[in-house]
Amino acid sequence: MRNLVMKGSMFLHLLFLACVFVFIPHDVKAEKHFQDIGSADSHYEAINYLNQLDVYDYKTDDKFHPNQSISRKEAAKILHTLFHDHLHGIRDYSGDPFKDAAPSDPYYDSILWAYEAGIFDGDGGRFRGEEPLYRAQLAKILVNTFDLQYSGWIRLFQDVPKGHWAYDYIYTLYGLGITTGSNGYFMPEQYVTNGQFASFLYRTILVADYDKILAAGKIPERKQASGKVLASYNSEYEFVWHQIGRNEQLELEGVNENNEVVGFYSTIKGKELFGITIGKSDKNQVLKQYGKGIEAILKNNLWYKLLKDEGYSMYFIEGKYVTFFFDLYNRDTVRSILWVEREYEKKKEGYYGDNRVEDRREGFENLMVELMNQARAAEGIPPLISAQQYRETARKHSLDMVRNHFVSHIGSDGKSALERMLLDGMNFVQGGGENIAAGAYNTIYAHEALMNSLEHRENILYGRFTHAFTGVAFDGTTPYWTIDFYFENK
Repeated sequence: MRNLVMKGSMFLHLLFLACVFVFIPHDVKAEKHFQDIGSADSHYEAINYLNQLDVYDYKTDDKFHPNQSISRKEAAKILHTLFHDHLHGIRDYSGDPFKDAAPSDPYYDSILWAYEAGIFDGDGGRFRGEEPLYRAQLAKILVNTFDLQYSGWIRLFQDVPKGHWAYDYIYTLYGLGITTGSNGYFMPEQYVTNGQFASFLYRTILVADYDKILAAGKIPERKQASGKVLASYNSEYEFVWHQIGRNEQLELEGVNENNEVVGFYSTIKGKELFGITIGKSDKNQVLKQYGKGIEAILKNNLWYKLLKDEGYSMYFIEGKYVTFFFDLYNRDTVRSILWVEREYEKKKEGYYGDNRVEDRREGFENLMVELMNQARAAEGIPPLISAQQYRETARKHSLDMVRNHFVSHIGSDGKSALERMLLDGMNFVQGGGENIAAGAYNTIYAHEALMNSLEHRENILYGRFTHAFTGVAFDGTTPYWTIDFYFENK
């Protein structure tokens, strides 16, 4: 399930209100700005990624021309810019290898390097740099350059029969998810456009794990975890969240088995991360600096499409997947920032992690109370008292929703949140409220989404509520939250 579903209610004795909200779930600024490339372009993400690596310096105007064919020498230039320190010569020769490439040619060094590295062969002693690159030729270049391999069975393209000279190359790209073709056709003899080249190369970089190599010089060494730990929470990642601050100073460190920080979450106003300041920067500044966020993450040759939510944008920056959360009820300011190292995001299974859900259930539950108290403290509202001794009441409702396939405050037995509390012996409750959510990746994403939904936000920030408890159940690995608030009889 990749839809985030949330409902909120507040009750005084038997007063019940409900609502439904459904959401379909590079630290340097790019050197070039192209007027003809916008976030709606299908190649935008790839072009933006490569642009931040300064591969388009050879372009002299403010147009990218995504539908124009890319020349062989331009392709050599881009590959040279990216990989000259990583792919070394495999050919020995004397004199100039090509009759049509002279040292005076601004692309000469790139052409020479591409030949030495075995990427381009030329034809009859000529490089033919001005000629366009064909899709079949690009398939061969990518497979050979990155030593790509695929051995599974797939249905291939109608226009690439066995016996075609590029069959194995195209088969490999398709099997690895680097190409999808169009309506069952690959069109091997068509020219590669600038936009297509960017997408082909970007996907190959991700599949071959070269994104980490390209960012290696920009990634700082991991720091050791803080010695002050207020609480620990198991996560869906191969690390544990350590809470190192509370309320307005709430921060979490994702700590691995070597006591290294490989993830981080901060809510501290005025703190700057990746050139963005919490509580000061806004969504427009993030979009201006980083452009449109990524839409999918590649894991084990499968693309996992991310949830779509106006409340956050995710980027790949300095070897980390970075999420900026926006406060939609406070001028879209950045409310918090989360980052997870690429290695750990890639190792996480699917959207929600592996099936060891019981190991992380209590961590998901307890963290939710801390996150709500951060939001209350930021608004000058007293913190909620954790009443997790009653978590089973909330857990039972979450499990009811999972088993009976619904998302509602009314249980399958017809009981409301207040009735469930009273039946479980909480006779001291005078009034309260309930938020429920399903489908968020984890507690951080669930809380941030609830804060961007008016009724749920009002529950979290309601000053009369004095206590809260939470209960999580899993549909497979998909978490469902029930969050109950109350105040007592005087």
